[in-house]
Amino acid sequence: RACLNDGNEEAYMKASPGDHLFASVEECCKAHFAWHVQQCRKVSMGDPQWYPDFGSNLCKNDGQEETYMKGYDEYYFHTQAECCEVYFGHVLYNNCASLDPTPIPDPCASENVFHHHDTGYNEDFL
Repeated sequence: RACLNDGNEEAYMKASPGDHLFASVEECCKAHFAWHVQQCRKVSMGDPQWYPDFGSNLCKNDGQEETYMKGYDEYYFHTQAECCEVYFGHVLYNNCASLDPTPIPDPCASENVFHHHDTGYNEDFL
């Protein structure tokens, strides 16, 4: 169960883009996998990598987070913007997002069509 941005959507999806194609993973997961949005996001986007660096008031994705953060999902985000908004809202948001010395760009940022992929029936409802 995932939302993919691989260009391999089925013909029926292309024929009804309003029902099957979305501008973001979030929209696709909410529309097609509302019962398990977080799992859909994780499968679709991979593990979140951005974490807050409280010493610099920046969000980073360099793998150097504090040991105490590991194992706690609330410290990890899929985007720098999400991390900045949650942890550094009291600091000017633009400072958090723009001062990161080592940003890693999202390789899919320029792609904007996601389609759903269901691998079978939903075992959660059996």
